[in-house]
Amino acid sequence: MLIPKLEILQIHGMDELKEIWAYQFSISDEVNACMLTKIEVKECDNLVNLFPTNPMSLLGRLEELHVSECGSIEVLFDMDVSCIGEIEEFGSKLKHIKVYRLGKLRELWRMKGESSSDILISSFQSVQCIEIYDCERFVNVFTPTVTNSDVRTLMNVSIDGRRP
Repeated sequence: MLIPKLEILQIHGMDELKEIWAYQFSISDEVNACMLTKIEVKECDNLVNLFPTNPMSLLGRLEELHVSECGSIEVLFDMDVSCIGEIEEFGSKLKHIKVYRLGKLRELWRMKGESSSDILISSFQSVQCIEIYDCERFVNVFTPTVTNSDVRTLMNVSIDGRRP
């Protein structure tokens, strides 16, 4: 169950935590009213899924995402297009993505199922800054489904093997 008025979610030092939300997350009025503007997750070494396969209803007001020292996360947004459904009504205000010391992180976005760049365009077109530090396995900021129009607001991308 989601707390609809929660604006900032901070999770620190929970080594046994494997997922924050259920892997498959159904859309409901409670979730549509999600007020989260910032998510900060730190030192959760067994966390595998940061978001469910259908994260769109959680992203409506989210502006900042900071993830650090979570050694099991391979992808931030591991989305299954077939689970997303009515994507048109969801957009995102996500502006800043900062990740560091994620030992297994390989990519930011992964799209499974039917290929549709429209989902990525409407979901992440507000991103202005991406910072990636000390993620030795990191490979892709932009996947083949990301086009120039998807990232038109992007102003800063920083990738460094060292922690800031």
